Amino acid sequence: PEMTAPGVAVYSSVPSYMNGEEHQNNYQIAYQRASGTSMAAPHAAGAAALLLQAHPDFQPEDVKAALMNTADKLAQDYSLFEAGAGRIDVYEAAHADMSIKVMDDTPSMRGEEEVSIPDVTGALSFGAQVVKKQNKKDTRHLTLTNTTSKNKTFNVKVEFNQKVLGAKDATKNNVNLEIPDSITVKANKTVDMKPVIEIPSSAELGNY
Repeated sequence: PEMTAPGVAVYSSVPSYMNGEEHQNNYQIAYQRASGTSMAAPHAAGAAALLLQAHPDFQPEDVKAALMNTADKLAQDYSLFEAGAGRIDVYEAAHADMSIKVMDDTPSMRGEEEVSIPDVTGALSFGAQVVKKQNKKDTRHLTLTNTTSKNKTFNVKVEFNQKVLGAKDATKNNVNLEIPDSITVKANKTVDMKPVIEIPSSAELGNY
């Protein structure tokens, strides 16, 4: 997931006939508690609607980035593959004064022709990498936009999550992500940054 939202034991409306054909129009019992993405997705959609109300000029990628940039860390130590950026915090998203976006692209089909379309998101991913007989480097393009009247400086730390089932040891395999230790974004300015991943040909096949 890109982010998480409340989705456990949510009290929601359901078709009344789920309680039996005799209750076809009995809306007094047309509610129950349910769990899963069917409950979390409406929370995320509602958060997006509130964000658009606060920022009518936002494009879809602006909404997504704002929700991901400001998501709250969950109480337990979940992996990125379990929780995404974290739990949505629509208040923080609506009042965010920084925007961090990954200016990526993704393949798509136009008829029988494969084309590349913009894929702007809040998640940095290098996807599947094919490494054969030589070392591999790959780059992504990030933008950091500061909408305040003050300069902002960020300290950056890279951690490889070894808790994911089947994850390979990046340090042992010399897989490295090059990114500045510190990034300063001046007031009302945007900074471009290009992190680079380095994968030696000797790296073990698997997920990092």
